[in-house]
Amino acid sequence: MLLSGWYVPSSEPDPPGIIILCHGMSANRTEMLPWADTLWNSGFGLLMFDFRATGESGGDRCTAGCFEPNDLRGAVDYIATLPDAGKLPLGVFGFSMGGATAIMGAADEPRIKAVATHGAYATLEGAITQRCRHHFGPFAPLAERIIMRLGNRKRWFVAAPSTVAPLASVGRLFPRPLLLLHGERDKIIPFSDAHDLYAAASGSKELHMLPRSRHKRINRKVRSQAHERVVQFFTDNLE
Repeated sequence: MLLSGWYVPSSEPDPPGIIILCHGMSANRTEMLPWADTLWNSGFGLLMFDFRATGESGGDRCTAGCFEPNDLRGAVDYIATLPDAGKLPLGVFGFSMGGATAIMGAADEPRIKAVATHGAYATLEGAITQRCRHHFGPFAPLAERIIMRLGNRKRWFVAAPSTVAPLASVGRLFPRPLLLLHGERDKIIPFSDAHDLYAAASGSKELHMLPRSRHKRINRKVRSQAHERVVQFFTDNLE
């Protein structure tokens, strides 16, 4: 399967590293452009790619985090083939499903030296439950039962959602550092998911609540601080 992406070399003669950017579900690499702008202007090289069945990549369906960690490891393999980048330290930063994928993919990929996420879910099963609550309100339990039943019958899920769980993988990042960003008012993935991931992680870890911020939208009053925190995290940990 062919994945499509952009490799953007650093403009610096001695770059601090390369950051792989992982987008959320039902999106593509362009979703990460605001973060890419900040990181590239801070001297990092970048790899932005479309997960399977999104954007311009191949594949017949998105798997909501089940097989996407394989896509991330493929991105790491690609960087290793680049003569100007293969020896630079790697970090990964992902949003929502991309953040969950960053944790699960990096857990088994030691070439990734630092992981940062924004709005990552702790378990796919919990993420489905919360989306049903958000979209269907008091009818959420019924909607969730229908989705699970139809999902199994129609093979929407390539694996049981209960088995797709960054919460079970995050401890294997040790001794690599982890940065978790999460919106205080996130109604898609609740802040409690970030708290659970933080509690399960070992070693160097940071949890930053983004005040008055929702799932994707970071409040403008704290947006620049959030971007600065991500840059500082990778600058400190990719030396």
